[in-house]
Amino acid sequence: MKATWKALEAQQAIQDLIAQDAPLEDTLAGICQMIEQQSTGALSSIMLCDTKTQTLSLAAGNLPTAFKECLQSIPIGPEVGSCGRAAYWQKLVVTEDIQQDTCWEGYRALASASGLRACWSYPVLSKGQHHLLGTFAIYYPFPGPPSPVEIEQIKRAVGLVALAVERRQDHRTLRENRQRYRSLFTHHPDVVFPSILTEPSPAPTRPPPLSVGITKMKSGAVTMPSS
Repeated sequence: MKATWKALEAQQAIQDLIAQDAPLEDTLAGICQMIEQQSTGALSSIMLCDTKTQTLSLAAGNLPTAFKECLQSIPIGPEVGSCGRAAYWQKLVVTEDIQQDTCWEGYRALASASGLRACWSYPVLSKGQHHLLGTFAIYYPFPGPPSPVEIEQIKRAVGLVALAVERRQDHRTLRENRQRYRSLFTHHPDVVFPSILTEPSPAPTRPPPLSVGITKMKSGAVTMPSS
């Protein structure tokens, strides 16, 4: 029960950072710290997707320095480590033993030197799962698969990462729109309000004829109907 309360408190602390618009780097680092405190011996990483280059780059994580340096511009593909595959297939990828996984060719020696033997990577998807935002991964110094509890922990972390990244993207989009509109107002007011400058004024509306109750008009006199 105590562990559950600690986990809830840690999750609430992350949600507070997101609500306060804390720097994304701080929020992602907090998510990694939260997971590592819940899983003894675990190290974690968060990689964000560059949609233009279709690559992943490390955004947060407590991995050995040498291993961190190789986690930049990792291609997204069906046979690229654990994170590259998770991003490509958009599903959980479990590498129980890095030394036995052929998809880790090119990274295996560095992983071994860094004391990393297992890696479980989960894709981070936008709300509604429309597009890829990045990946969240857990590394262990010994081989093995995740337990159901650990999978749920990963899913909670992934949800927080998605929330933080999307909020940052929403703020960036809003800021860019404001700057664009401000530029239009300043430099091209005729483009912003072309209709105001060019649309002709509407024709005046002709009032209805005053014929109610009038039956005859002669020589300037008006005869009203008898009651």
